[in-house]
Amino acid sequence: MAQKPQKPAPEKTFPIKIEGTISNYQGKTIYLHHRWDDKDITDSARVNNGKFSFNLKTVDPNMY
Repeated sequence: MAQKPQKPAPEKTFPIKIEGTISNYQGKTIYLHHRWDDKDITDSARVNNGKFSFNLKTVDPNMY
């Protein structure tokens, strides 16, 4: 009896949440840029009431 090919295990992901506050930047966009494995990763968030937040997932633990 032939065996079914095994599915590869799903990659483990690591959730990342970065929150911050900034003054005098209301309504503007703030950017998070990161370079890893020769890839440029950029995310953006709007500043509302002086606060911003980034919610990301990655397959590699890393520093931002």
